[in-house]
Amino acid sequence: MPDYSEAVIEARNQGAKEFHCSYREKNLASKRLQDACGFKFDYRSEEKTDPRTGEIYVVVNDKKDLQYVV
Repeated sequence: MPDYSEAVIEARNQGAKEFHCSYREKNLASKRLQDACGFKFDYRSEEKTDPRTGEIYVVVNDKKDLQYVV
């Protein structure tokens, strides 16, 4: 499995300019992980309803510019 830096180099070679990721707003572990990896807030979704549980949630979308990643 390639490490993170190899993945970034390959993504750049393929023309990617940024990585995107998301998490449910209440999932603080995912937020902390994405913060630790250098992802920054991009936008927040409208409220959604989980069809399995009926839970109302919001998805937070983060991004990371690849031009600044080594």
